[in-house]
Amino acid sequence: MVIMYLIGVVWLTRRCYCYENLSRRPSTTVTQSSTLKDRRAHLINDGDYSTVFWSCAHTGYNYSRAWAQVDLGESYRINSVKIYYRIEDEWKPKRFRHFYLDVSDLPVTQTTTRERTRCYSDHTNYPDFPPNIIEIVCRYTARYVIVETIYDAPDDTHDGAILEICEIEVYGCSTTCASNACDNSGVCTRGCKIGFVGSRCETPCHVKLQELQDSNSRYEYALAGVVLVLLIVLAYNGWLLRKKYCK
Repeated sequence: MVIMYLIGVVWLTRRCYCYENLSRRPSTTVTQSSTLKDRRAHLINDGDYSTVFWSCAHTGYNYSRAWAQVDLGESYRINSVKIYYRIEDEWKPKRFRHFYLDVSDLPVTQTTTRERTRCYSDHTNYPDFPPNIIEIVCRYTARYVIVETIYDAPDDTHDGAILEICEIEVYGCSTTCASNACDNSGVCTRGCKIGFVGSRCETPCHVKLQELQDSNSRYEYALAGVVLVLLIVLAYNGWLLRKKYCK
């Protein structure tokens, strides 16, 4: 039973993690519209998922527009984008309301919002807050991923549009057949980094976002179930032995 469980874990892992976090590639660069103190853009893709002030990139005050941009270096088939926004015990993501996520083949400084492809718009209104961690389906081919806002939070002591992004993960794969290949729906079809046999994927690499988010929990629950069954079996066998030899 334990062996079968381990085989299942390996299969699920290979199925769910075929997409690469393109934000962590050496060729990826990040920029933002302005900078508050030393909260520079490099904090957006440094691999630190802490959501406290010192771990997050932060744009300046008193600007009418704030943006953060991930430049992948070339066009990739994007599947999803995950954003980690600043939140602390006494600090809520109030500045994250009404942000939008765009992708483009040209940088933010050379495009208007109409010239980009819109993947997501937040519509959270005061006094509610959006979730500080959000994963967005964004199945397009693009080089630039842009998070932008013109929202001036009414419950903020500082004026202007402000972004406080702690990490951005961009999941996708290469458009070239020499490495990873994708079909039109963003599914890796050949040469996946993980989960391939020979030159083809053993299983489709596209899964629902909820499956990605819940995969760790499923493994933990499954492992707990296996351990519980093993304990019951061992206890039952022990009871049988005591009944047989301890008369």
